[in-house]
Amino acid sequence: MRTTFEELPGGNRAPVFRIITSLLSVVAATAIAVALGAQIFGLIIGEEFLALQYFSYFSIQASVISFIGLLIMGVTGLRGPIDSPRAASFRSFLVLNSLLVFVTNSTLFSATPIATTASLSVQAWPDIILYGAIPSYVIAEWIFNPLRARIPRWVPFVGLLYPTSWIITMYVIAELTGWYVNPLMDPSGDISLNLTLLYLGVLTVTLTLMALVILMINRVHYRLVPSNLFES
Repeated sequence: MRTTFEELPGGNRAPVFRIITSLLSVVAATAIAVALGAQIFGLIIGEEFLALQYFSYFSIQASVISFIGLLIMGVTGLRGPIDSPRAASFRSFLVLNSLLVFVTNSTLFSATPIATTASLSVQAWPDIILYGAIPSYVIAEWIFNPLRARIPRWVPFVGLLYPTSWIITMYVIAELTGWYVNPLMDPSGDISLNLTLLYLGVLTVTLTLMALVILMINRVHYRLVPSNLFES
């Protein structure tokens, strides 16, 4: 049903906290562009850049999506006091991707090379930005910035379609090229089939829990923050 919000003091002006987080989002988007550019440049210099393989990694795709999303959210965030339901839904999608990037790159089930520039003369700082700093910012912004609309319960679970589609697409590419984005996904390689199934199972459970956490945080926001009222 239609969602409405309590009128905030100051009309349609963005509060100071929202202005700060919006500017930080623009800075984060800029940092992503610089880090991706440095990675690609370093790989080209080292004659190691393969576009299909590079952009096949989930973390790289998530970084590109986060660049676009953070830039848009940062600019539009300066124009009003609160996120629209559509903008809040897109933010939840960015958070889901960021959680997956952060968790997978912090565990043995990493789906992305931890240091894609480690074999080059380029420093590994782009990896820190793309796989650590940016996901951490997106997650922290979702937790501590309550100025967004209530999202429907189904929204975070729709966001699961993207990583699911990514996994399916990676298997299609593997069938065509013989190259797996992650050895853990290769049931015919050195890794046993049981470990591959365990990897996919852990990802499935982890993604579901992430969607539930995102939904829970949003529910806490609209119950605790008076400026985020709604009708249901």
